[in-house]
Amino acid sequence: MINQGIFEKALANTISYILENPLIYFSESDIHSIVYTRLGQEIPSIINPIETSLTIGLNLKDKPSVKKYKTICIHREYGLNGFDYARSDIVIFDNKDVVKITDPINLKIGKTKNDYIKPQFVLEFGTEKSAGSASNFEEHLHSDIEKASSSKNYGYIIHIQRVYNRDNDLTKYKEFEIILNKYIISKNQNVKLLFFLVSIGSNSVKIFREGKVKMYKKENKSIIGINMNEYIENIMSELLSQEKIF
Repeated sequence: MINQGIFEKALANTISYILENPLIYFSESDIHSIVYTRLGQEIPSIINPIETSLTIGLNLKDKPSVKKYKTICIHREYGLNGFDYARSDIVIFDNKDVVKITDPINLKIGKTKNDYIKPQFVLEFGTEKSAGSASNFEEHLHSDIEKASSSKNYGYIIHIQRVYNRDNDLTKYKEFEIILNKYIISKNQNVKLLFFLVSIGSNSVKIFREGKVKMYKKENKSIIGINMNEYIENIMSELLSQEKIF
């Protein structure tokens, strides 16, 4: 099992990297790839192969070989129990569950459609391209919360919206703020939600130090500017503020 604090620090470092380099992605799939790669670099154990319960076949004595097939703990587009055709953007398995795998193709622990592993962590993402309007954003967010809730420990929803500040129109994000406030109250307690608004600079509008990146803050119930030198601290603080309350 991965330590939650270590995982969240690695996630915060990765998100900070994207916020500092907002043109690094073209699509949401690019973000998946960046997060997958950087999490593997920061937490090597999730990309180290672990034995499953599956033998590689019969040996020369016609007995099951003691050698087992291996897999890693991080995967993209993994299936979800109870969601036909739905897939998680990124999942992290508890290594103790990997050894229970009996399905070599779908990495499940049984033969039914709802025998997918319950991941330790689930990550869902969104961008201005996949959820550009307020209605699309709410629909996307609702779906992400349902999927992220399927985690064993925590599900994380990360939405990064870029806006070319030449257009200088952030009006619609007031609607986003209302939606975020609604869902932050009603969402499942094992889901944490991060929302960022990134202004892309132009030669016509000045960006102040706490204006380039704005972040939804549960405590403030609003999207506010954060200091460019404190992205990681702000992300960690927000994750802590959304910790389970028992």
